[in-house]
Parts: sequence; C-alpha cells; structure tokens
Amino acid sequence: MDPHVFKAVIFDLDQTLVYTLERFYKVFNITLKKFGGCYVEWDVFLKHYSDDSLNFLIPPSCDRETFWRVFLKSYCDVNCSSDSLIPGVEAVLSCLKFHGFKIAVVTGRGVSVKRVWEELKFFGISSYVDYVATCESTLNGKLFSKSEILLEVFSFLNVNASQCIVVGDYWADVRSGRSVGAGLVVGVLTGLMDPNVLKENGADIILNSVADLPLLLKLNCG
Repeated sequence: MDPHVFKAVIFDLDQTLVYTLERFYKVFNITLKKFGGCYVEWDVFLKHYSDDSLNFLIPPSCDRETFWRVFLKSYCDVNCSSDSLIPGVEAVLSCLKFHGFKIAVVTGRGVSVKRVWEELKFFGISSYVDYVATCESTLNGKLFSKSEILLEVFSFLNVNASQCIVVGDYWADVRSGRSVGAGLVVGVLTGLMDPNVLKENGADIILNSVADLPLLLKLNCG
C-alpha cells in the first residue's frame, strides 16, 4: 500500500487509542440505575458487550436511544484507574507524524472537545493530535453515527475524504468512515467486535490493533 496516497489518519478514541472498557462498564451501570435497571456483573456485561447486545440489559420501559444519549453524555463523569493507552499507540502516532500525516481523534462521547483534549494530554499523546471532534453537538441526530464529525474533520484538516484513513473498533466507526467516502477504512479488534461485523459495515481491512498500522502503510518507524 502506497502511504503517499493518504494525508490524514482519523482515529476513534475509546477501545481504539485508549482502553476504557472498565469505565464503560461503570458508566453503563450508573446509567442503568438512573433508569431503574438492575446492576450487571462484569462477566455478563462483557458477554453482551462483545456480542453488541447490551440493549437487552436496558429495562424494557426505557427508550434505548434516550438511555444511550445519557450514557454518552456521562462518559467523562467517571474516573477509572484501569484507563490506559492501547499498547503501541504513542509509537504509532509518533511514526505517523514523522511521516507527515495529519492526525485527528473523533469520539461518540457527548462531551466537550476540551474534556477530550484533557484526556489526551493526561495520556501523553495530545502533542501528536491536530484536531478533536466529539458528538456533543450531534447527539440528538443519528445515534452512534460519526459521519457529521468526520466531515468536520476533513474540512478542518483541508483534506479530501479519499486522502483519509479512518480507524475504529466499532461497527458504527467503520460504517461512518465508509459513508463519507474515506479512502481507507480500518477496523481494529481491541474493542472485541466480531471482525465479520466490521467487514460487513465497511472495513477494508481488519487489524489486531492500531499498533499494526505502520506495517500496513509500509512506514519505517525507526
């Protein structure tokens, strides 16, 4: 693959660059409690998470879209000591910047851009990132879609969609990348999603993690 075709890489945040699954679990249970649901044990949660069937754990009386909007707005309200960079992330970002790529981070969290920048700084990777976009302003639209914020990123970075690589761990990430015409859509398995689901939703290629991206792009990272 010729890396010169591409000018920018746009990464999803959670479970793609940063492991926050235990935080997800905590916020999920907090949101369940708000809507009268029962506490879910970790092993039950993990099974439904990996099967993409968490909706079955939401009380039938609760509107699921309302539940998830509350959840996404609350994602930064919980601290979790297990939050950490996916192995190899900093080296990958450094390599991409060395080779002249623009880098953006997008997230489905319904929070301010400022709060995401604060997390990137905490994890020591903010200096590699050119732009951050969240779903705070689009949360009342199509749930889980990142299409609007991807278009925002293209505009800010002054690149065409075909010059961008979109990387994510969830079906909605790759579907959004495909829907806006990204030149390459990469699914990663660090979010425990079935690779077949990622492919069915538009991933051109599946990697174990973002650590494999430089090899895919044939980049010499030194």
